[in-house]
Amino acid sequence: MTKFVQFFHSWGVDGLDNMIKSVVDYHHWPPSEIKKMFVDDLDFKGLVYWYDELIRIEKMNKKK
Repeated sequence: MTKFVQFFHSWGVDGLDNMIKSVVDYHHWPPSEIKKMFVDDLDFKGLVYWYDELIRIEKMNKKK
């Protein structure tokens, strides 16, 4: 099973939708920017990468 398929098994369509909304709300990126992204966490071009980063930042902020 590829990483892409594993992602959809673990997140599902609703999870992907919530991930996109979270990244857009946090970074204020337009839909055109999100459309260019891959659905992975390999580098800065991946939606999962930026979602994981915002989760990491939010956890750091909660610890303060």
